[in-house]
Amino acid sequence: MRRNEHVSARVLTVAGLAATVAYLAWRAAFSMTGTAAWLSVPLFVVEVVGFLGALSLAWAMWPTRAERPDEHLIIARRVDAVVRVSDQFVHEVRATLLALQSVDAVAHLIIVDLSGRPAVASLATEFQAVYAATDTEDRNGLRVMAAAVRSPEFLLIDAGDVPSTDIVRRLATEMKDVRVAVVQGLGVSLAEDSPEHGPNRRHELDFERTALNPALGRRGVAVWLGSGSLVRTDALRDVRFGDEVSLEAHWGATSDLHSAGWAIAAPGDVAVVSHRTLTDDVAVYIDRVRRTRAARQMLIGRRGVLRPTTYTPHQRLAAIAWTVRPLSSVRRVVFIALLSAAMLLGVVPFHASKLTIAALWLPSFVYTSLGLALLSGWTLRPGDRTRWSLHNIGATVASFSSEVVPQPRARRRRFAALPSRQYGAGLIVAIITLSLVLALRGLSDRVTHTMGALPQQTLVAMVIVTLWLLTVSLDLVRVLARRAQLRRAQRVSAALSATLGERAVAVLDLTSLGAGVLSHTGLDIGEQMLLETAVPTRSGVTSVRIPVEVRNVSVVPTGEWRIGLEFGCVDDATANALAEYCLIEPTWEQLGSIPGTSVTEARPVMTPEPVTVRAGARAGRTAVRLVSLFALVGAIASSLPTPAEASEAPRHHWTGVVVGIDGADAAGVAKAVVTGICSTDAGADRQWGTVDDAYGAPVSTVTDDGGRYALDLVGSACWSYVAPPVGFSPTSGSFDEVSSIDLRGDLHSRTNVVRDPTGSIATAVTGAAVSDLVWDDQNGNGVHDGNEPGLAGVAVTLLDRAGHAVARRVTRTDGRFLFVNIPAGKYRVTVSNLPTDLAFTVPSIGGDLVESAADVFTGRTPLVSIAPGTHQPVLDIGLRPTALTAHPRAASTAVFPTPEAQQVVDAGGTGSALSIVVLVIAAVLAGSLLIGLARPRRLSRAGS
Repeated sequence: MRRNEHVSARVLTVAGLAATVAYLAWRAAFSMTGTAAWLSVPLFVVEVVGFLGALSLAWAMWPTRAERPDEHLIIARRVDAVVRVSDQFVHEVRATLLALQSVDAVAHLIIVDLSGRPAVASLATEFQAVYAATDTEDRNGLRVMAAAVRSPEFLLIDAGDVPSTDIVRRLATEMKDVRVAVVQGLGVSLAEDSPEHGPNRRHELDFERTALNPALGRRGVAVWLGSGSLVRTDALRDVRFGDEVSLEAHWGATSDLHSAGWAIAAPGDVAVVSHRTLTDDVAVYIDRVRRTRAARQMLIGRRGVLRPTTYTPHQRLAAIAWTVRPLSSVRRVVFIALLSAAMLLGVVPFHASKLTIAALWLPSFVYTSLGLALLSGWTLRPGDRTRWSLHNIGATVASFSSEVVPQPRARRRRFAALPSRQYGAGLIVAIITLSLVLALRGLSDRVTHTMGALPQQTLVAMVIVTLWLLTVSLDLVRVLARRAQLRRAQRVSAALSATLGERAVAVLDLTSLGAGVLSHTGLDIGEQMLLETAVPTRSGVTSVRIPVEVRNVSVVPTGEWRIGLEFGCVDDATANALAEYCLIEPTWEQLGSIPGTSVTEARPVMTPEPVTVRAGARAGRTAVRLVSLFALVGAIASSLPTPAEASEAPRHHWTGVVVGIDGADAAGVAKAVVTGICSTDAGADRQWGTVDDAYGAPVSTVTDDGGRYALDLVGSACWSYVAPPVGFSPTSGSFDEVSSIDLRGDLHSRTNVVRDPTGSIATAVTGAAVSDLVWDDQNGNGVHDGNEPGLAGVAVTLLDRAGHAVARRVTRTDGRFLFVNIPAGKYRVTVSNLPTDLAFTVPSIGGDLVESAADVFTGRTPLVSIAPGTHQPVLDIGLRPTALTAHPRAASTAVFPTPEAQQVVDAGGTGSALSIVVLVIAAVLAGSLLIGLARPRRLSRAGS
């Protein structure tokens, strides 16, 4: 990395992490008030865990100066080479043994066979290697290696991997430090595509192998990955051997070695081994399960770094950084569950303004992603952490199973199969869950209205997050356009003349198991013949005669026939020539181990040709596409504003907190009454807050012990006022002050009050009482006629002359309310939470005690004097059907403060600029899905 890249990486990373700290501090202090704790607290924990993961990765990859010994002063002594064999094919074992014969400084070959196959034992005899079969319960071979090796250090290679010719010399330079127990060589995968590759054609382990582990190695706390490592034999005495599979055993051995004070180096300047490519989906899935289980053991197992053990802080941080990717799905599963619950239940997860998102969250996300990308040499690209967490969901769930490894089911014909088995069913479940959430939310917002209402901007933001997760998931299973899986069989392009039976053919590509030839005439599938050709390698030209069987036949555009051949039994010389030509030499060319060859001109080892898709997998992919298209319809339905004539008034979920300030301390104030009033139409003057507006009935609530409240409001412009309990006064303004609610903001408010040392205006209890009636003014004359009934369930709050909420009642079945044993003084009542389709009646002109006393807009009555020991029924409130109109007044008369334009929403829906983002994402995703759905696929012929 150049100096300017170092500086940019550090600056961006520090800026991103600092913004994240500020964002999380704000989240903890201000964003969760008025939210459901079961949703907001777990979501905050998820964000904190994500920050800790990013912080550990930044620490691991932070540039450090590493002292390396001069390679010219190191003379590598001869070491034993251990080849560990498990489930690899015999020809892959042969290739590794053949390559090791050309590796410098290798004294003896030792085969540790975990499979116990006779064919592997025969290879040991052929290559004059020591053969050591393990116990049936031994699944890693470490104990056998420690007993079989005779050299102070040994080279460990898994069968199927091809080392460079100078691997021992390069790794031995790190062994000069006597504290180093293992030198883990840099391994790469030279395949262009496979189940281990993502849709972007990048190997999923590229970051760990080429960036993270070498960075940890510079600190001496790398992870022992196994194959391609030089191991100090004496260090194995500090390893507790178990019966885990190889991957889990090596990660556990890493913890043992670190605990014992050993260092593990991992030079990352030159690749020294090419790892075998897994070509089976289920094998890749099982490997992910093992990685997740091993990562969990590294943290919380019996040797876990989070336990009170002897690990140093560096060793603990290194283990945490290493486990970020394998365990990221745990955080993602929780996040998807919380996001789905919030959208389905209509619950706001937290409150945030646009300014907060732009000033804190956006820099946190962007700068941290770019900083980590630069620190990793662009091997950890923006979005990779999301991809990791999604494609590993199934493996994470399976890793908790009591089974040793998940076993693949017996193959059978199914109508629909998993589109990508290497991810398991977990990713498909995530896709279906996200799609159903979007579809159901859209159905509710447009048709049924059964789910809880969400502020439009909050809803659209949540839809965008859901669409992002859905898009990444669909890309991973390769159902989008231009995401076809390439052929997985590793093969080498060739231009060899050959004879097939009596026909002259040209060999186009070659593997250790078969060949593709070009012929002027076709053949029948299943026909058996003899292929004769000459295979040129560095060791010479080998004439081969191989029995073959025709596996597939197709016509190419030139009119010739392309024939796929499967090899039968071959002799040892032919097998060696094929292994050298198809596996070893192409690998050495790309590793730069063959003198006189160019890495950029190495022969290709993969042919980019689409793989045939089975009928079951095609049906599965089609089903995933169709479900996703329904989800896009739901996303658009939730995001688009509804036309005014076809929709209800905008709905809002307004939350907040009333905080009492006492000196430097602040605490929530309980039993404060918060009232909201909304208008759905500005009236003829088009000014909000005037008398000709279409006002709804006031709604109110009482704050809880923490001072929190929540109100569901309906309207395009809304106002509020707060009546604190006795003993508190507002910090500014008066008790009667009404303020506008910002409906385009985050819909979360904070009201400060101060403790009033004088208490209420009147404190002596005098036995006075106030009572009266809330009735249904059916004729709308403002007077309580004898046949008009009372109304039950209406909230009535008693306010003293200073505006304190003295008491609160709900009217009885006859519509009456009663406040008793109150101090003498002046009082009024305010009425809210009216029955549906009722509003305050217009008071009649006159002094009749049975006329309605409430203001038609606020629901407040005038102040009345209550004498000591009296019971005065003087505050009747009449309610009328909303179809009746009020007495005409001047339209310009102001009732409430005029709100700012940015505080008002349209009556037809709260349109948002974010809706455009949803439409763009949905359009691009829908087009890609449709193109992928319509893309023609080759049908496989019998025997292919």
